[in-house]
Amino acid sequence: MTKGACLKSPKAFIKKGSGEMKGTDQLPKSIRKAIRYIKQDAPEQKLLEIQGLVNKSIEERMAKSEVGCK
Repeated sequence: MTKGACLKSPKAFIKKGSGEMKGTDQLPKSIRKAIRYIKQDAPEQKLLEIQGLVNKSIEERMAKSEVGCK
């Protein structure tokens, strides 16, 4: 699978004008807290580390998944 082939742009999940992601109420509390940390407190170097970890984890999960791209 090519890098990011199945992933939608993060902008696709953002409501216009609100700045909040759709369905954050349905996400686990740890993810909501991580998103809040990223938006409010994370220094730039940490943002790059977090981005790398999240992207790698999603790519690995998608590779294991039978859902894949359709």
